[in-house]
Amino acid sequence: MAVSERIKKGNEFRNQVIRRENDTLAFLEKSWQQSVRALQWDIESLAKKIEEARKAGKKINPDWLRRQQEYARLQSQIIKHAEE
Repeated sequence: MAVSERIKKGNEFRNQVIRRENDTLAFLEKSWQQSVRALQWDIESLAKKIEEARKAGKKINPDWLRRQQEYARLQSQIIKHAEE
C-alpha cells in the first residue's frame, strides 16, 4: 500500500472516530438535559406538595424536604459535570 493510500485510510478512520465521538457527546448532552428537566419537575412537584400542606395546616413530611434537597443536589452535579 502506497504512503498516500495509508494517509487517506488513516484520515478516513480519524474522521469516523471524530464523528462517533461527536455523536456520543450529543447523546450525553441530550441525556443530561433530560435528567435536569426531570429533576426540576420533581423539585417543583415537591415544592407544590409542601406549600399545599403548609396552607392546609398539615405537618410537612421530612422526607419531602430531604428528597427535594437530594434532587437539587443531583441536578447541580449534572449541570456541573455537563459544563466540564
